[in-house]
Amino acid sequence: MNHMELGPSTILGVGLIIVGLFLYALKLREPYVSRDYDFFFHVLDYYVEEFFFFRVGA
Repeated sequence: MNHMELGPSTILGVGLIIVGLFLYALKLREPYVSRDYDFFFHVLDYYVEEFFFFRVGA
């Protein structure tokens, strides 16, 4: 069961979702601008945003 409330962690999670989607779209649209490690940050961002968005363990 997930407990979700609108607080600082949810806002941070939504912000990280937007940044992660931007990095992924940048990699797909213009691969010469994006670096290889941007995909690593996208994957890391995905796991961190899940933690903040759903507040795992709270």
